[in-house]
Amino acid sequence: MDPINVLVNVSNHSQNLASNISQNQSYANAPVNFMFMIPALSIISVIAIIANIFCLTTIYHTPSLHDISNVMIANLAIIDLLTGMTVIPTIITVLLLGNETPSWLCKLQGFLTVAMYGASLFAIVGISIDRFRAVTRPYHYSSIITKTIIVKLLMTIPIPIIVASLPLFNLVNHGFGSYIKEFVCWSPACRHNQPAYISSAATAVFIVICIGIVLFCYITIFIIAYHKNKKNIHLKRNINIKSIRTTALIVGTNLICFLPQLSAITSALINCNNNSPEFFQAVFYTITLSNSALNPIVYISTNSILRRKLVQLMLVKALSKKDPYSQRDHLPQSRSLELSNNTSILTTRF
Repeated sequence: MDPINVLVNVSNHSQNLASNISQNQSYANAPVNFMFMIPALSIISVIAIIANIFCLTTIYHTPSLHDISNVMIANLAIIDLLTGMTVIPTIITVLLLGNETPSWLCKLQGFLTVAMYGASLFAIVGISIDRFRAVTRPYHYSSIITKTIIVKLLMTIPIPIIVASLPLFNLVNHGFGSYIKEFVCWSPACRHNQPAYISSAATAVFIVICIGIVLFCYITIFIIAYHKNKKNIHLKRNINIKSIRTTALIVGTNLICFLPQLSAITSALINCNNNSPEFFQAVFYTITLSNSALNPIVYISTNSILRRKLVQLMLVKALSKKDPYSQRDHLPQSRSLELSNNTSILTTRF
């Protein structure tokens, strides 16, 4: 056998092996993806869908919850529901496909992620401003839903959509970048052939401004509440302190979830060569997306009406499993009537 041919064959085999490794580089992420991120995101998606549907259904069927504060929370619940139904499943699909992810799916995942991030931030800013107005101008504040408020809410919808759409156009040379597959599909701040300094810097500034507005609103609210409590002055009766506590917990949860992503974007802008390990990237994305499941949990745990409705639903389900209608036919008539009366009493009581 000719030694030259042997060397050529070995060289070709090495090149093919290197090419296969680079094409299947996604398997290097398998421990992170399959052992942590995909199971975590799957759980978050299921909780987000079920919990937010329950919150939205309860708000819709409960007239006492039809005020501005709860409408703002319902707006956030819709965004969280869409996150659980669209954003998280597309991210899981991209993680499963790895480097074989189609270009259109990568762009779709990046667009949905940025759009829902922006919409969620707008929602918590709106909640904070509403509570700020309720405390600082109690005699001019009205919790009644008006057409003006609905129009203002609708006007915020196109803004995150426009921002998320910029990387879809051919604006790479202008600093807007494009959605490409790294850990997930994103528009990275630093990439030699596709820099996205403008869009990444704008995203970081947008997050900082939103966090600043929220912090200003709630610091002011707590200062006013502290002074009124110190002087034994009660807030106006139409300002519910419990609603302020609920919104503060929801907004605080969102801010905590967004801080890791903000730190990652800022770090990438400062130092392009400072790439976070894949495990930390997975943790950052998971924490940021977890707010879609945490928000309804906080809302249910702090709202007595939602808690009562949830207990009622669980009792009805438990009774239906314990004493199904098919088994009542075999019971004595007196026992069947007793079970029916107990069920109706529990339903009426809750």
